[in-house]
Amino acid sequence: MRRDTLFRMASTSKPVTMAAAMALLDDCRLRLDDPVDDWLPELAHRQVLVRVDGPLEDTVPARRPITVRDLLSSTFG
Repeated sequence: MRRDTLFRMASTSKPVTMAAAMALLDDCRLRLDDPVDDWLPELAHRQVLVRVDGPLEDTVPARRPITVRDLLSSTFG
């Protein structure tokens, strides 16, 4: 490998975003349990199915908002 060797960068948006979020967490500018509704308003006021196998019209409001922790652990879906 030489100093000018080129490398392909692929699928790096998640790790880069996580590193930026971790820096904000370290600076106490962000908390893991902060809701993300202000930054991602399209995720606010979500409706969820009453039953996984139920009809798509049978929804209720989600019990809690999506948090930074959910996004960083990929459990918001």
